[in-house]
Amino acid sequence: MTKSKQIRAVFLSALMVLSVVAMSAAFAAPAVAQEVTVDADEIEMDGSTVTITAENTAAISANVPDGWDVADISDDGDHIEVTNELLWMFDSAGDYTVTVTLIPPADAEAGDQAEFEVTQPSSVTQTVTVAEADDDDDDEDEDEPEDADEADVNVGHYSNLDGQLFFAGQTVSVDGFDADELVQLYSSNADGDRVSHQTNIRADDDGTIVIDTADRDGYYKLSAPGVSTDSFEVTEQEVEFDFEDDEVRSGASSTLVFEDDNRQADVDILIDADGDLDEDELEDIFAGASAYADGQVIIENVVEGDEIDADFDGIDAGEYEFTVEIYDTTAEDTAEIEILAELEINPVFEDNVYESAAGDVVDLVIVDEDGDEIGNLDELKINVTSEEDDVFVGTITIDDVSAADDVDEDLTIQLNTYEAGQDNDAAITVLNSEGDDVTEDVGASADFTSALDDEPLPAVDYELELYTEIDSDDEVDAAFLMLEDGEVESVTTHVAPESGSLADAEGDLGDFLNETTERDYVAEDDLLIVEVEATGVFGYLVDGNEMQDDVGIEMLFEETEDSPFADPASFSVTDDQDDLTVVTDADNGVFYVVLDTSGSFAGEALEDGQEWEVSVEVTEDNAYVGEDDEHTVSETFTVEERVLEIIGNFNEDDRLMVENSAESEISAETNVAPGTEADYTLRFPTEVVRGDAYVDGNTITATFDLSDVDEGTEIRRINVQEAGDAEDEVQGLVYDADEDLPANFQIDADAPASVHVDDAASLDVTVTNTGEESDEQSIVVTVGGDEVYNEAVELDEGESWADSFDLDTSEAGEIDWSVETDNDSASGTTDVVKHEEPEETEEPEETEEPEETEEPEETEEPEETEEPEETEEPEETEDDDSQPGFGVAVALVALLAAAMLALRRQD
Repeated sequence: MTKSKQIRAVFLSALMVLSVVAMSAAFAAPAVAQEVTVDADEIEMDGSTVTITAENTAAISANVPDGWDVADISDDGDHIEVTNELLWMFDSAGDYTVTVTLIPPADAEAGDQAEFEVTQPSSVTQTVTVAEADDDDDDEDEDEPEDADEADVNVGHYSNLDGQLFFAGQTVSVDGFDADELVQLYSSNADGDRVSHQTNIRADDDGTIVIDTADRDGYYKLSAPGVSTDSFEVTEQEVEFDFEDDEVRSGASSTLVFEDDNRQADVDILIDADGDLDEDELEDIFAGASAYADGQVIIENVVEGDEIDADFDGIDAGEYEFTVEIYDTTAEDTAEIEILAELEINPVFEDNVYESAAGDVVDLVIVDEDGDEIGNLDELKINVTSEEDDVFVGTITIDDVSAADDVDEDLTIQLNTYEAGQDNDAAITVLNSEGDDVTEDVGASADFTSALDDEPLPAVDYELELYTEIDSDDEVDAAFLMLEDGEVESVTTHVAPESGSLADAEGDLGDFLNETTERDYVAEDDLLIVEVEATGVFGYLVDGNEMQDDVGIEMLFEETEDSPFADPASFSVTDDQDDLTVVTDADNGVFYVVLDTSGSFAGEALEDGQEWEVSVEVTEDNAYVGEDDEHTVSETFTVEERVLEIIGNFNEDDRLMVENSAESEISAETNVAPGTEADYTLRFPTEVVRGDAYVDGNTITATFDLSDVDEGTEIRRINVQEAGDAEDEVQGLVYDADEDLPANFQIDADAPASVHVDDAASLDVTVTNTGEESDEQSIVVTVGGDEVYNEAVELDEGESWADSFDLDTSEAGEIDWSVETDNDSASGTTDVVKHEEPEETEEPEETEEPEETEEPEETEEPEETEEPEETEEPEETEDDDSQPGFGVAVALVALLAAAMLALRRQD
């Protein structure tokens, strides 16, 4: 059953019920008069009100003439509307008045008549007539045809109206009607039911109407003979515009921001200043604007979020309110801004003296003498002259400071003292007050190459002269630039957790460095950070995050352990590396090389047990270094396997003693970088307790609330694992926190793994009582099979004993050592190896001294030449300090030659 049939059924049912009630009332009591009156006569084309008054009734019903329509049905009682039928029902019988707007058909003509019939409580028929429409009424009640081609929105056929959304103020063209047909516009609800007649619109010769949506809001539909469209919606467009600044100086700039729009589409906007500015001035202010009307400009294709540049150069000081209208709707907003009087700018150098190292970047900061903004400046020029010999070195020019955004109280000109003289384009960078690069915006340029002949600025003193016009000879301020020689001063190594990344260092360097720790060793997979303290390198050393390879500064990593069969492993930072990055901090005079030790470096890996030397060398290829001024700094570090060991008091069964307190601590020692995260797991017989901690120094300590755990409870497993792959696991036993732990003499012993023959080496031993009671125990130290110490030592809680024992390194071999207490033991081996010194036997330059072999005066003693045993003593010639550089063979040849010369003279 259709909806209309359902409603009609309800309507008829209601009438039947009312009839029964009325009949019952007739039998029960004498009839009461039910007078009905209808107030209706002439009906206007856009509808007139019909009033029905009935007495002593509980319902009123009426029939609407065929083809006519109704609207604005009064809501007295409960009313039901079915096609051409109306019904009002009330809670009880009484006197009631209801109203309805009766609307003639769209094709009705003046004088047409119809019958309006009231059927309940009694039948009354009223003849209604379509009223004559005078000229004034026609103008008010019928919209004249508009040019459809000029409509803001073209819907096409009226069947396309279903669900359409228009914004108040738009004109909408709709076609599909008969030529010159009168179309009625009704308000409706969202379901498409008509509510009230709004206006009539005459179609043009093409059957097209244009709907003006100005002052309309809600749902609407169209009606014509044989046509009833679905509903469409009209709503208000809401927009918001604001200037980025509340106030600016005359001559400065701001931005008009399109902040909000519920339409979410490109629109054209109209801007005026309430007559305070004409269209020519508005065109000069707003980028992309063109004149539209007197005192108004238009900007096309603007969308929410757009920022429209506003330049107030030449605008008088004052407060201005700009009205921004949407071209095709009634939406508008206002934006206010105050223009302050233009200031007289007196630019000066912020500092009288700028000191830096040659090769670095110097920040030359320009400010106003009185601290005002300098954004309205036009040209600037800085001449650079050698102070000592008054030689012109170069010049820096800026075409227009005001062309850049965010130049407030200062403008920074960064002078690269290395590139100046070699590459004019790279010699300067200009920054606004926010630190943004505006070099191109202000038209900055430099010329140093003409005077320096492709050489960088040398380390001397310079005079800087400031001008406000490029072609001017009248300086407005002066300062000094003092450049000194740069230096690579030191190398230091640091570590950071393996969870960090090279990108972290390249991002926020300060935050990254907060997570680093200075160390001369690094655990595998952690980050290694090499800090180099230097000056005079920041103008050329690094390009992006890579070290330049042709600037005379080399950074080399080389393994220190020599091999008789191969060169030591090495790699250079300037090689093509993916697992390292270079980050500079010129303000603090340092740069950092950050390595991911899990990676590969030119095919080399950093592995457990290796010792590396990292060196930074300034070579003769550096522009600032002479042939004899080469300089190298270096530092060594070792690579270790990631290790972790749970520490504390262990009982005789090697169980960790854990107290049952609210803040019970379990600790482990490790060599991984501080800040590394670790997880603890405690496995009790009936539950698992977990905790987390971070490496602090060399310790990982987690705190647990074990106050509810009974003394003597076993901890089946205590496991700690750091974020890498190092972990340790022991068993534990809970003890009463109120009782003292027995004494526990723990050993910390350290001796070198290997030494060279005759090098000094020792075994360093520390024994600490980690228990809570005093005790006396024997400490036994054995070195090379000999017991070198065996004495009873008494230690209080936390007290330590320490001693050092020399190792005999006079011969190559292995030295085993051990340390024992009642609670702990430690042992190890030190390998004593020979020195390799092949270079000492090859000194050919020193063996050539012929002057000492030619002494004929001393050889004229034949008696001495006949003692061969004296001439054959090679051992003495090897240790004869009076014959440096001579070998045994050379000495024998000299003696034989002397003997032969003596014999010849005797002959």
